[in-house]
Amino acid sequence: MLAGTWWARIVEDGMGEAYVFATDTCQFKLVNRQARENLGYDAAELIALTPWDIKPDISKPVFLEIIAPLVSGEESMLMFETRHQRKDGSRYDVSVRLQLLRSGADAVFFAAIEDITARRLAENQLRETTDRLDAIVNNTRMALFMMDEHQRCIFMNTAAEAMTGFTFAETQGRVLHDVIHHSYPDGRHFPLSDCAIDRVFPEENQQSGEEVFVRKDGSFYPVGFTASPMRDASGKTIGTVIEVRLIAEEIQARETIQAYNSTLEREIEVAIAQRKQAEVQLVQAQKMEAIGNLTGGIAHDFNNILQVIRGNLDLIAGYHWPRSGRTPARVRPGWRRTRLETHVAAAGVWQATTARTVAIASGPTPSGFGRYAAPNTWRGGRDRDHRKQRLVELRDRSFPNRERHPQPGNQRP
Repeated sequence: MLAGTWWARIVEDGMGEAYVFATDTCQFKLVNRQARENLGYDAAELIALTPWDIKPDISKPVFLEIIAPLVSGEESMLMFETRHQRKDGSRYDVSVRLQLLRSGADAVFFAAIEDITARRLAENQLRETTDRLDAIVNNTRMALFMMDEHQRCIFMNTAAEAMTGFTFAETQGRVLHDVIHHSYPDGRHFPLSDCAIDRVFPEENQQSGEEVFVRKDGSFYPVGFTASPMRDASGKTIGTVIEVRLIAEEIQARETIQAYNSTLEREIEVAIAQRKQAEVQLVQAQKMEAIGNLTGGIAHDFNNILQVIRGNLDLIAGYHWPRSGRTPARVRPGWRRTRLETHVAAAGVWQATTARTVAIASGPTPSGFGRYAAPNTWRGGRDRDHRKQRLVELRDRSFPNRERHPQPGNQRP
């Protein structure tokens, strides 16, 4: 019995599932402990079973066809993946490595089985993630490129193909700089060492900026880019991922905004200058208004003084000389009222004025104001306030109870 051989004991206690079955009937001769525990069968139950009994996806004819290369000697080992079914009906994924072992006239099949359920689950999750990522990168309008540690292109999405005019098959494995960034717009060669994008990997630092790329047809186009280092699970940099967008319209909009801002700044400067000019004019107008108000007040006060002088001269001429109706010649100079040499301008600006000395009377100094008292004559002083005070005193002494002043020519009898 195989169960009694030394290598049978090694298989029994080994890691993973192990099966030994006959070459003619394919019935199991030996199933190790790991396989029995995983399947849920005991040793006696398994001896009555064959490989296709625990492989629901493989029938007997298919299994015999699979092992045919081993029987004929064409292959020394076969590897494939399938599923095993437990006694309770549950299933799990397995990887099979199958060999035909010979010892003289004896021969058996040996199958080493690995439970790959966890690996298959991880692969399925990775596949789903990859599918989602592919859907994103292939439907985004942003062009995406990936380069390995040697700056060779290892990926480009649909948007990148449309932008450059190259297919991924045409760029795969080539230095990406030599494909889409090899020249300046003026035709000069663009060295790889001067390219900011290609400095990302050695410097392990993200770069962003604007460049001019070259299409497959040789035309140039401005782009904005962000190049970032790609790192593996351990944090080691293994390549570069590049995001690229067209910026021709953005540049045009930027220039339009700059032109608008320049125009706006000029208009603001003009408006500020006009406002300052208006403020100066307003201040000047306020000054002129204040001067006008001041000169108007001065003119009003000055006119009041002139009216008092005129009134008193009329009184002197009308009441205190003989009734002949004629004013003596020596009084006539005092009857003349003071005149302003110039007048207040219409704008309210007070111009220079002068006043003549007023001869109040050329006769003798009045003592009772109704007769001549002495031969000495007197004249009004040159001081305006002094003259005004003298005339007011003269009026008050002459007419203490009089309510109104008669006009010249209506002398009392």
